[in-house]
Amino acid sequence: MTQADELNAGAISSPHPDVKSQLAADIQSFVSRYNKASYGVRLLATKVGLTEKTVKRLMSAENNPSYSTLFQFYCYFTSSKTHNELIERAPEVIRKALIKKKPTKINETSVSNDFDFYAAIKKQPLLGEIYLVAVTEGIDRNKVVHRYGQYGMEIVHTLIEHDLLRSLDKNTFTVSPNGPQFDHRVIYALGKHFSERFFKMDDAPIGRNTIGFYADCLNEKGYKKWLAIEQECYYKKLEVAKDESNQGAIPVFTFGVTDTMIPEREEQ
Repeated sequence: MTQADELNAGAISSPHPDVKSQLAADIQSFVSRYNKASYGVRLLATKVGLTEKTVKRLMSAENNPSYSTLFQFYCYFTSSKTHNELIERAPEVIRKALIKKKPTKINETSVSNDFDFYAAIKKQPLLGEIYLVAVTEGIDRNKVVHRYGQYGMEIVHTLIEHDLLRSLDKNTFTVSPNGPQFDHRVIYALGKHFSERFFKMDDAPIGRNTIGFYADCLNEKGYKKWLAIEQECYYKKLEVAKDESNQGAIPVFTFGVTDTMIPEREEQ
């Protein structure tokens, strides 16, 4: 699974011996990202089209999930759009269950959205910011108006119009299961925006934030080591974020880029 997939879902735990325990652990992993477990359960229920009661039972490993239940959960958890993609990305025990349980006839395409999220955030970066606030913190009318004014509510209505957010009531909004794909273009655009908007450059005390830049010439072996280190660091930070003992009320972001200084046209 790519880093983009992990950002989109971020809920696959370590391997478990059976389907019920694997699904329960992955649901718990997702829910633990939120300060309030009830909000995480409600959000996940909305994403996979189940009731909160059913999600809670699955999280407690009380129910045996059907094919369609596994399909909906793991299409979201792995950012898969088809059965074949899901088979490639799902944990081993889930993969085997999906192959065994698969009906002979089924609509194998999960929810999709043809809204050009990348073009939208390039044009108006606050659209991406408000969407991520909804994903990470949860969002309501008071929070939007306080931070972004009435223009923020216009953006919320745009997100609702394109089914990236949904209204729970007139003042409360949740993330839609029809979410955008976080490909490299989207990640870069969001990372650039968050860095420019939130990085504190003026006399920031030690330990408040971190930044680093270094350029050199490496051979292929050295460059691949750099990439491996960057990827390992990324996943270690995800592990910290998923650990319930580290959950809190401080909204944070991390963004890193490693690449060659060779223009793309010269690499081909």
